[in-house]
Amino acid sequence: MQLGLPSLTTDTAAKIMAVLYVYGNNENMVLNNHFQADCNYIQKRYHIQGGETPDVDFVVKFQYWHNEILDYEKEHTEGIVPWAVKLFDEMYNIKLWR
Repeated sequence: MQLGLPSLTTDTAAKIMAVLYVYGNNENMVLNNHFQADCNYIQKRYHIQGGETPDVDFVVKFQYWHNEILDYEKEHTEGIVPWAVKLFDEMYNIKLWR
């Protein structure tokens, strides 16, 4: 972060936070050190720790992915949006549920 090189793309960071916002009631997220480190990085990198002006590009992408999740849930009474399941399984070995 000190070099200004992102370890996560803005798009991936926004996806992670959108999933956390919707499906955050998951003990595996709390216990996963890699996930926690990424969340801390995202909060600092995109200024979403509170009391700061967040990165506009991040907010736009977050809103897009958040709406994707909500739209998916309106049309599907069971299951979770497939890209979120894949992302969290591949990056963190976290199984999402609703």
